[in-house]
Amino acid sequence: MNDAINQISQPGVPVAGEHPSGQEAGQQPAAVADSSPAPDDNGWEWAIVEIFGHRRHAGRCREEEKFGAKMLRVDVPAKGDPIANGWETHWYGGASIFSYTLTDEASALRINTPYEAASRFPLPPPADEDFDTGEDDES
Repeated sequence: MNDAINQISQPGVPVAGEHPSGQEAGQQPAAVADSSPAPDDNGWEWAIVEIFGHRRHAGRCREEEKFGAKMLRVDVPAKGDPIANGWETHWYGGASIFSYTLTDEASALRINTPYEAASRFPLPPPADEDFDTGEDDES
């Protein structure tokens, strides 16, 4: 009789011999929808990474194994144009990552474009001969 009482299942409590997920043992659970964007080919993702809260890199990222440990590889487009200037590569261990924000390629390239200050152009001299330049003519 005690076995019969133990076999009565309560909501959320698995019955003896039943898998906790409610599936038969050995069956794979159904795929869970992932809201994160799919990585590019070969595992690359475009992201903005902050290291120790002090350094910030925007570029393509992926996980790689180096020195017997998993590390984050960040390829930063040099001067915002990887085709003309190439990539700068940085590797960081997991404990040094302060934040990891997914982004798109256009944003990562824009972040790495160097700031160009406004140019200063000298004005041409005035064409009017009666114009007073402020210099004294002693002739």
